[in-house]
Amino acid sequence: AHERDSQVGTTDIGNLLTPSMSINEICVRIGNLSNAERYSLLFHHVDPPTTFPTTFSHGSHRRFNVGWLKKYPWLRYSLKLNAVFCGPCSVLLPDADRKDKGVFVNRPFSNWVEISISLTKHSKHLYHRDSLLSADTLKTTTENPSSRIDVMMSTILCKLRWRKTSISFIKLCVPLCF
Repeated sequence: AHERDSQVGTTDIGNLLTPSMSINEICVRIGNLSNAERYSLLFHHVDPPTTFPTTFSHGSHRRFNVGWLKKYPWLRYSLKLNAVFCGPCSVLLPDADRKDKGVFVNRPFSNWVEISISLTKHSKHLYHRDSLLSADTLKTTTENPSSRIDVMMSTILCKLRWRKTSISFIKLCVPLCF
């Protein structure tokens, strides 16, 4: 249980975004995340349990279905909240785009009766597709830092400086050869 609690503390999105937070608090909390923390939440999120808590809704007991994580790989289940978020949208959506969003982005979703319809609807939003692209970029640049623009520019500048130094050295040496 202790190992699970520590795993939940660091990579459960439900510890970052709680239902009682205001949009401004959410923006501050998300804005303070480093890229490494964003990467961890998106790509090393806490593993779901083998059994899920049930809730009574629409005349029967309902629970989260782990198959939804396979069908929607961007979905993140929070052990703490027994609810889900869209990982990329909740962690990467800019403040200006996040202000008017609700479930999956700023609020946990746990209405298991309506989840399929809601997930399909969410996945069609342009901001969701943009967040998926941002997540891919974050993954690529974290796992392969040489693909980052700043690293590529630094490498190019170093090569240019080396060439400039080499040319200056050659200019100094050529007159000595004659």
